[in-house]
Amino acid sequence: MFLYTIKTKPSLFNKHFSSIISSILTTFIVAINYDCTNLSATIMTSPCLTPKAKISWLFYAASLFMLMLFSGCHKKHQLIEIDPAYSKYIEAYTSGTISKKSAIRIQLASDANATHTLNEPIDKELFAFTPAVEGKAYWIDARTIEFRPTKDMQVDKLYEVSFKLDEVLKVPGNFSKFQFNVETIKPSFEVTDNGLRAVGKTDMSLSGQLLTADVQESADIEKLLTASVGGQKLVISWQHNEANKTHGFVINNITRTQAAQSLLLQWDGAPLNINIRDIKEIAVPLPAILYLTLVRD
Repeated sequence: MFLYTIKTKPSLFNKHFSSIISSILTTFIVAINYDCTNLSATIMTSPCLTPKAKISWLFYAASLFMLMLFSGCHKKHQLIEIDPAYSKYIEAYTSGTISKKSAIRIQLASDANATHTLNEPIDKELFAFTPAVEGKAYWIDARTIEFRPTKDMQVDKLYEVSFKLDEVLKVPGNFSKFQFNVETIKPSFEVTDNGLRAVGKTDMSLSGQLLTADVQESADIEKLLTASVGGQKLVISWQHNEANKTHGFVINNITRTQAAQSLLLQWDGAPLNINIRDIKEIAVPLPAILYLTLVRD
């Protein structure tokens, strides 16, 4: 229950101040828990409140009600505490922080009591997820079952997983379901560079890497980084390794001129809904000047 303190100017009330406050607060608490219309009726019919005060009370009531409603709809899932007694039936299972593309695997402590075909979709729905996840379960071997999502799971999300253990092993009734949590990685990335390198007398190049916290599509990665010199965009060549979450890049044709200029390397995570944005300014050296010294005999 919320305890809400309301401050109102004393001049708005008569000598029955204490009894009125007590009455309204009592109705306020009851209304929040049971019927908010009671509160509105009490406030609007009170002879001791000015019209302005009545509006203020209703505003407070509505605000608190919306706050309670909002907080109730956005409760985070609680971590599930695993009973150690499950170790008699389950040897290992996927847990902790995982990729949005990861499969969920359970390894039983003994062979399953049902016949099954390896690497073929299972007809029964043995897994249930909150939030929901679409996918299929497969037997990997006689003791290992794996759930494979048909599409990426939501990022930075705590999932509750329920597995129907009694469908694959003979277990007591209180062990019929095995419930546990997994949490998907929060998207993030970082950019590093190896500095400018001379290529010939007038050109330079810059190489570096973009590292991601989770697996990302190569096409999306290329939207994160831009490079320019003097307002002119430069072409970035990529070499992707999605599995290792490593994306190498090279920027060629950075021309050295007699005027001072800088290479602007910018990255913005907006295409991947990542709140990371930065810019790095790298000074481009002037071309080397050859000095000739004349020696007279």
